[in-house]
Amino acid sequence: MDNKSIKKLETDLWESADLLRAGSKLTSNQYCMPVLGLLLLKNV
Repeated sequence: MDNKSIKKLETDLWESADLLRAGSKLTSNQYCMPVLGLLLLKNV
């Protein structure tokens, strides 16, 4: 993947996480694992 594709993927993943957090009635312990996965992905 080139840098542009990676940046788009990162943006899409963060937008998805924001929607998950804001638009659902899930508690933080129900969506923490996907969000932690995004954080790990960002730092790799």
